Amino acid sequence: MSDGTRRLVANITAMLFVGVAQRTIGLVLITILSRAMDPKGLGAFTFVQSTSNTFAGISRLGADAGVHVVVASLKLPEERARAEAVLGEALTLFLLLSGGVACIMILLAEKIAAGLFAAPDLAPYVVVAAILLCGQVMTQFCFTIYAGVQAFFRYSQIMTLTALGSSALVTIGVLVAGPMGAALAFTTGQIVTLVSLLFGLRSEVSLRDVVVRPRWPSKEVRSLLAIGFPFYLSGLLIIPIDFICLSLLSRAAGVAGMGELRVTQALMSIAAIVPTALAGPVTSYLATRASTAGVEIVLTQLKVSWMLALVIVVGLVAIWPEVVGIVFGDAYPAARNSGMLALAAFVPTMLVTVMTSALLAFKRSLALLLVGALQAAVLMGAAIALVPRLGLGGFLVAQALGFTTAALALGLILIAHYGRSFCRAWMGLLTVASVAVAIGLWLLMAHHNPPLARAACAVFALPALLAFFAWTLTRDERTRLRKLAKKFMRALSFFPQ
Repeated sequence: MSDGTRRLVANITAMLFVGVAQRTIGLVLITILSRAMDPKGLGAFTFVQSTSNTFAGISRLGADAGVHVVVASLKLPEERARAEAVLGEALTLFLLLSGGVACIMILLAEKIAAGLFAAPDLAPYVVVAAILLCGQVMTQFCFTIYAGVQAFFRYSQIMTLTALGSSALVTIGVLVAGPMGAALAFTTGQIVTLVSLLFGLRSEVSLRDVVVRPRWPSKEVRSLLAIGFPFYLSGLLIIPIDFICLSLLSRAAGVAGMGELRVTQALMSIAAIVPTALAGPVTSYLATRASTAGVEIVLTQLKVSWMLALVIVVGLVAIWPEVVGIVFGDAYPAARNSGMLALAAFVPTMLVTVMTSALLAFKRSLALLLVGALQAAVLMGAAIALVPRLGLGGFLVAQALGFTTAALALGLILIAHYGRSFCRAWMGLLTVASVAVAIGLWLLMAHHNPPLARAACAVFALPALLAFFAWTLTRDERTRLRKLAKKFMRALSFFPQ
């Protein structure tokens, strides 16, 4: 096994570890919050997170993606001067952007709460979200450096420990002061996470003889934005539309509807551990091998992710309503029933994650702008038509349609990039399987999720899918997967420090 492959396996394992830890901790936290607050209170807490995430995504201008790709492609310490210039200018840019956007949020707090969400009592939560945004943006800046220097193990250690501390703070906050206490405690936890990452980052960059000091944005920022800005533009269309869709849900189902959505997202976040863990390390790996990495790397990740997504969806279909009831209680009927529609978006979401990472790593991010425009148009149109009528179910169907559109568009772009060599017979087979699963999911929802039918998914459909996947794998792919599994097991005790 080459050093590059060994590092890739170790990095993915580190991100899988932190992904499992964070999402498990997050699921426990949401379970506590869902029982300590009513759906309206959980909706207010969700509003803080969604508002902060939305404005944080808008404020970064794609510079984080540019830092990740550029730093990963540098050879340190040989190219130390370039690294210091890139990181210094990026640091100043992130500080200016986060501070400026936070001020705008505070000024618009009343309009966001009353005008967009029809909930004037959410205005104080916008101010909390503005403070949270600053911590999130700077935390993302830290992650791009950790990813660029491939220090995923150190990052995973810090994020796991701070997730535990943050969850403890939020639990105390909600018990003492309700939804606002939980929001303030969550923001405090984000700041603690940022400080911890900065201390860890100081030692990581010093090991590579790199000193990071603020520099006025100039030449290097332009190079970063040249890579990341098209990627940002594609997200710029999606991020505010997601926020508008959330406001439509608030108008249709009240603040409590956002609480129902948060319960749904908590379960789906567990399922999303694998694509989230793969994205950062694979992008770094491909960026360091942009001239030699071939289509097979992308195809392997796409195939395995696609298969895994279908298995996860079928498995969750069998137990979804029961899990919601057991974990979160009986106060979330929409999440228990309509929430299962979130599974419809899971397969295309995983495919979009894989294909976006490939295009970004090879600096083909301009094509993502078209994809973002198509996804945004479909998402907005579907949300306007469905959310007022179906509430949470309409919101989730609109998400599924948007991601399906993006997956199809990205597939066509990769075919154009790689040529006919990108097309494989298994793509057609997995497409048929995906359509069959989507139809089955729709039929279950139409008949109010009968337990017997869902049990049949676990007893018959899941083994059938696994057998189908085994049949699509070649002998060489089976051998490689077995070897990869062994490498992951070894990597559990091997992380480059």
